[in-house]
Amino acid sequence: MGYFELVNEVSESDNEFRVPPSLAKEIEEINTAIIEGQPMVHQLKMLKKQYPQYPQIFDMLSFAYMEKEDYERAYQVNQEAYQLFPDYIFSRVNMMQELINKDDLENAVAIFNPASAIDQVFPKRKRIHNGEYIGFQKTRALYYAKADLPEEFLDVVQSSEERIEDEIVLLQFRSEIMEIIDLFNLEEYDIVSDYTQAVNDQLNQLLGITGDNDLDEDEFRSNEYDEFVQTDLAPVFNHPEEIEPLYEYGFDIPQAAIEKLLSLPQETLVADLCEVINDAVRRYEFYCMDTDEDEDTPFLFPWHAMNILRTVKEEKAVANLLYFLEQGMELNEFYLGDLNTEVLWQIFYPFCASNKAAMVSFLKQPNVYAFSKLPVMQAFTQNALHQPAYRQEASALLSELFSFFLENKEDQNLLDPQFMSLLCEEVMDGGFAELKLLVKNVYDNMLDDSWYEDYKEWEQEYNLNQAQNLEKLPVLNWLDLNVQLQNKIGG
Repeated sequence: MGYFELVNEVSESDNEFRVPPSLAKEIEEINTAIIEGQPMVHQLKMLKKQYPQYPQIFDMLSFAYMEKEDYERAYQVNQEAYQLFPDYIFSRVNMMQELINKDDLENAVAIFNPASAIDQVFPKRKRIHNGEYIGFQKTRALYYAKADLPEEFLDVVQSSEERIEDEIVLLQFRSEIMEIIDLFNLEEYDIVSDYTQAVNDQLNQLLGITGDNDLDEDEFRSNEYDEFVQTDLAPVFNHPEEIEPLYEYGFDIPQAAIEKLLSLPQETLVADLCEVINDAVRRYEFYCMDTDEDEDTPFLFPWHAMNILRTVKEEKAVANLLYFLEQGMELNEFYLGDLNTEVLWQIFYPFCASNKAAMVSFLKQPNVYAFSKLPVMQAFTQNALHQPAYRQEASALLSELFSFFLENKEDQNLLDPQFMSLLCEEVMDGGFAELKLLVKNVYDNMLDDSWYEDYKEWEQEYNLNQAQNLEKLPVLNWLDLNVQLQNKIGG
C-alpha cells in the first residue's frame, strides 16, 4: 500500500474534482440545511444543471433524496454519478452502499473489493479528507456486516481506528459503526461484543466513569445571589435621563428611547449599562420587596441593558453578563423567567468567537445553576447551526465539556445531573451526530433521573428533532425580539 495522509479540511485534500470556493461554501450550507431537515432537492437540481462537471453536487442530491426517504431517485442519481465520475470516492461509496442495501453483494464487489484499502482503490490520492475515509471504511464494514463476516468486519473497524487521529472524527466513526452493529445484531458474536465493551471501557476512562457514578441531584448545590452586596442605594449614571426608560418600560420600550441610547458615546454608555446589570444584583432584595407596592414595574432593565451591549458588540461587558448569570436560580428567575431558557442565548451569540475562553470558563465553574449556563451553551450551538464553518469547533467544545465534568466526578460542586442532561440536549439541538456515543455512555452509566427514560428514548427524540428542523432559531435584533416577546408574553 502507498502512503496517504488524512486531512480535516476539504481544501487540503488532493481531490481532482475541486470546486470553486464560492460553490464549496454553497454546498456546505446546503449540506447543513439537509442535516437540519430542510428539503434542498430543488436547489441541488438547479446546481446540477448549472455545474454538471462537479460530482459533489450529485453526492449531495443523493443525500437529499435519502433524507426524504425517496430511495428510487437517490439510486438514480447514484447510478448517473458512478457512470460519469467512477474515480470520485463518494460515487463508488454511494453505488456500493446502494447494492448492499439491495442485497446484491455480488455486484457490490465489482464497485470495489471490500478487502482493499482506500489507497489501493484510489492510488493517485495522497491526501484524503476524513469524511471520505470514514465513508469508504464504513462501506467496507457494512459489506462484511451484511455478508455476516464478523472477523472481517472487525478488521476493517480496528484498522480504521488505528488510522484516525482526530478525536471527534473517531467518535463519529464509532457512532456509525455502533449503529451497524445494532442493525445487524453483531453483538451475538463474542469478538464484536468484546469490541463494543472495549469501546465503552475507553469512553468510561475518557469520561472518568466508574462502577458507582449515578448522579445524585441532592448532592449538588448551586450558588444563590450575593447577599453581601445588597443595598437600597441607586447607582449614579453618566446618562441618567437616557438610562431611565430601561427601568420604566417592559418589552414595549419606545424605539425612540432605544435610538437615543445608541447615539451616546460608547464608552460611557457601556459603563452605564454594566452598572444597570450590577444594580440588578445589588438591589435584588430591594426590588423583591417592592413588587407588592408597584406591581406594574416590569423589572426588565437588566434584559434591556444586555440587549444594548449585544447590539454594540461590547466584548468587555461579557464579564458583567456572566456575573449576572452566576447569581443563581432565584435572582435569574425573578428578572428573566422564561427568557433565560428561550431567548437569552441571543445575548451571547455575537461573543462566541471573541469571548470563547471566558464563556467556556464560566461553563466549567462550580456551583452555578445549570439553567444559568444553558444560554451560553445554546449560543455556541446556534453559532454552529447558523455558521457551518464553526460547527467542528462547537462540537469539540461540547466534547471538552463532557470530559471536563466527568474527569472531576468526585467534586460534588461540579457534577450537576441537570447540567449533564442539558449538555446531552445540546447534542440533540445541534444535531451533533458524532457526539451521540458520548451521550449514550452518559445515559448508560449515569443519568438514571433525566428527561428521558434511557438513551433509546433520547435517540428517538433526537431523530424526530432532526426530521422536524426545530432547533435553528432566528437571530433577531433587540427591537424585533421585544416585539415578538411582547406578543407572546406581554409586559
